[in-house]
Amino acid sequence: MALDTMCFIYVLEANPDFLEASQSWLSLVESGRVEGTASVLTATEMLSHPLRAGRPDIAAYYSTHLRNIPNLDLAPIDLATAHEAARLRASWGLRTADALHLASAIRAGADVFVTADRQIARADVGLDIVVLRPD
Repeated sequence: MALDTMCFIYVLEANPDFLEASQSWLSLVESGRVEGTASVLTATEMLSHPLRAGRPDIAAYYSTHLRNIPNLDLAPIDLATAHEAARLRASWGLRTADALHLASAIRAGADVFVTADRQIARADVGLDIVVLRPD
């Protein structure tokens, strides 16, 4: 199972609308009931906001949290992943970051991709795409 960046952010920020839904999916990974993966791009997306806000302490906390989630593999973005992302982007009109997340999930062998982004769900990429709903 692959997780989009917002799944982690909603948990870390205790988002009142998506905390429960995000935590339930993340708990499946943490408990070892499913193998989890996320693109290394997740780190870039998670850390950008606190760094822009002048909060390197929060960025460091987020980074540590992400690295220490049990049973979660952070998938690298290599040339093959970039090629797959380009194909997905061309086929479905996805944003580059979204295409990279999906390509990473596909290359990691995930069968499910969990996101809060409804635009991603329209892409028929061979994954079951679960769109988080507000709690």
